[in-house]
Amino acid sequence: MAINTLIVVRTGFIVFDFVLTFLTNIFSIVVTWKTSQIAEMTKIFATSLALADLSVGVLVTFSMVPSAMDSTWLYGDILCRIIGVMGPSLVMISVLSLLCVSVDRYIAITRPLRYYDFVTRQRAIIIIVVCWVSTIGANSYNAFNSNFIIYDRVLCICIPEWGNRDILMFLIVICTIYIAIPSGITISIYAQLFRISRRHARQIAAIPGAPGGLNGPRATDMRAIRTMFIVTGAFNIAFMPFLFCNIYLNVSTSDLPNAVKFVSMWLALSNSWWNFFIYLATSRFFRSTALKLLCRN
Repeated sequence: MAINTLIVVRTGFIVFDFVLTFLTNIFSIVVTWKTSQIAEMTKIFATSLALADLSVGVLVTFSMVPSAMDSTWLYGDILCRIIGVMGPSLVMISVLSLLCVSVDRYIAITRPLRYYDFVTRQRAIIIIVVCWVSTIGANSYNAFNSNFIIYDRVLCICIPEWGNRDILMFLIVICTIYIAIPSGITISIYAQLFRISRRHARQIAAIPGAPGGLNGPRATDMRAIRTMFIVTGAFNIAFMPFLFCNIYLNVSTSDLPNAVKFVSMWLALSNSWWNFFIYLATSRFFRSTALKLLCRN
């Protein structure tokens, strides 16, 4: 009875995760492009982030039946390898998309007069394409030349075998290049932007008769920066437990409880629908457009 309850709860969460991921990211893309106050380059990079999250929702669909039946993988080795490649790739694409947003906003704030010399629509699209192709390519090469992609019956998903010491160095290098370094740069950029914001606010406040704080386009930029900073922080919070679990499995000879492994993995995957609600809570322009679209329909 207890096992059946666990299967129902697990499968219900997977279905819930899929539905929210699918609906929120489609709606998020529509609202983003309908919101005129969001900068065009931010829209492009935010769309890349939403598409990566939406793709995670597609991968999740293949976990439903094995979870409900409490069975082994049902869809063949090739599809298992594809999912094992795409899962980590989509995480890395999300990190790189967040990095692109932060760099774009940094240039907009620090080089406003030359912004359109540096950043163009064509360059933004090329950067996104390079991010997608390079991450999928980096993960695909090793995955299709070895057997380290496995179906984890506890997690109900195909993933790289983190406990496999033969691929440990490869995973460390890939995660360092595509996750650790971009995340560190992103956080550093936001820290600099917040310092610039405070300095500008103090300079404006020092002018006699000037209103306190930032106003106009610069205030809009800073609100967007705060929103994406929260998105970045939420992403790191969601993936930290999963990262720590995998570090533990590689340095320890003992295993972790199945519940801990499942919660850490699916907490990370659930981050794919968090962003929509963060946008709603932190961006009044996004929220206003979303409400208008809902009321109109």
